[in-house]
Amino acid sequence: MKEDDSLSQIHPTRCWILNALLLVIILPLDLKGQDFQLVEKYLSSLQPKPQYQFNSAMAEIASKLNESKNDLQKFQLLDERTRLLEKTLPERKLNEWVGRITKLGISKEGDAFLSIQLSGSLLGGVEDRKGVEGSKPSGVKQRGLSSGSVIFLTREERLSDLDDKSLIPAGTALFNLLKGFQSGDEVRFNAQLLPEMKTFVRELDQVMNARLLNPRFISRFEYLEKIEIPESRQSTLKKPKNASLTGKSSGDKKLSKIGKAKPAIQETDLLALLPKIDLHLFNGYRLSHYDWDYAPFMDRWLRQMRINLQNDPPPDYLSGNFPEGGRVTVQLELKREGKIANSFIHSVGSVSSLMRNHFERAVLSYELPKLPDNFKHSNLRVGFFHEFPPLPHLLFIQKGQKRIPGNASVEAGKKMNAFDEASAKINQRLQRKIKVKQTLKLYHYQLKKRIEEKIHVFQNFSKNERMLIKLQVTRPVSNTFWEILEEPATSAFRLTLINALERTKIPPLPKLLQDREAHKVLLDIRP
Repeated sequence: MKEDDSLSQIHPTRCWILNALLLVIILPLDLKGQDFQLVEKYLSSLQPKPQYQFNSAMAEIASKLNESKNDLQKFQLLDERTRLLEKTLPERKLNEWVGRITKLGISKEGDAFLSIQLSGSLLGGVEDRKGVEGSKPSGVKQRGLSSGSVIFLTREERLSDLDDKSLIPAGTALFNLLKGFQSGDEVRFNAQLLPEMKTFVRELDQVMNARLLNPRFISRFEYLEKIEIPESRQSTLKKPKNASLTGKSSGDKKLSKIGKAKPAIQETDLLALLPKIDLHLFNGYRLSHYDWDYAPFMDRWLRQMRINLQNDPPPDYLSGNFPEGGRVTVQLELKREGKIANSFIHSVGSVSSLMRNHFERAVLSYELPKLPDNFKHSNLRVGFFHEFPPLPHLLFIQKGQKRIPGNASVEAGKKMNAFDEASAKINQRLQRKIKVKQTLKLYHYQLKKRIEEKIHVFQNFSKNERMLIKLQVTRPVSNTFWEILEEPATSAFRLTLINALERTKIPPLPKLLQDREAHKVLLDIRP
């Protein structure tokens, strides 16, 4: 097979490290630079079923407002909305609902007030008419349709909140939690709505149109959790003409069909927000020429390099200063007499100078013999790769953060008061969130290494080669399948990856992740 000369220069920037996710994505991302519609679709995919049903029913009621000819018919719609609330929220409880913070501040007395717009609750189709209650003053021309949304909020002054007790007192666990939020953050939240005799749920006093189109429900918030939007990655996502869907079962391998997504949400729209694992075709080393008996020569070098790596490991990595880890590449040009002409080191990820120097010494400290006589070229270009694994147990913990005690820390026989109980619940949720993210990070790394261990390469590939695969890990893991989203340029590259996936034993989902039916991830494979 003809070798690509461009591979002789092993460009390190094409070898990426494992990205941080997402689950969920790992780090919060500002909406700036994100596709707003894509983010909305992502938030809609996270909505619990009660929220989806609530939004659908509220939108239907709002659409009838345009057909109402007078206040009597509008009042009838309010009765219809009351029956809707009784049906969808019998306990007036919101659990894990999704929304966006629209207002967060401090009252004159020092209490926190909060307002959250419900995700997926944009209510449209109501014509603005002159003289209709709640419209703009006459003389201001309005055309088209207005739209509204559902808001859950607290009061903003203590005097008006004497009965509702919706304000968040300073010093409480929820108050301290809110210090890490700001207006515009996407959140999951728990809240208790307040009872009202005629409307079932208490709301702010508004004109008739606003109550139907922009309802504002008084809420006692109990918990908030920031939704970390995964980074949207630009990809051509060239759909192959003959997409291979390969499923795995306990006994054989067969084609699997992709399950349908939620209504009104196209799964292809959310592909860019899936967590992504960068896989590398070349691990250990990469050569510019494979037309010689390279295995004995390179295996000795690789074995000695790995022995050297065990000596004096970088202290800053072991101490946890760089828990994300990263990938280091050492490129060198070797003459026939065994002398190194040029060398170059490059790293991606969280890699310190000590970590780079440690790997460079491990590679270059080997006393090289002459190249074998069957080597036909004037020089040999070699690229060595080493990955410092992530340290998940040290990730996602802020500096100075202490482990927060739970119920077990309370003295035996001593009951927790309401304040301590609320604090314990919030703290337990925060600790579990960190644990899930750490578990997901570790699982992605294990999955990456399982697949890479099965990749065997005996030739060069162009640096522009790329293959994109959507992997869906299911329960049980034997039903796991994948779909090719972007085909590589050559069939050899494709066959190498398919063979590796066929032989890979996919690790089962950890217990903390088994509450989901399946875990989807993008595999981005490059040389």
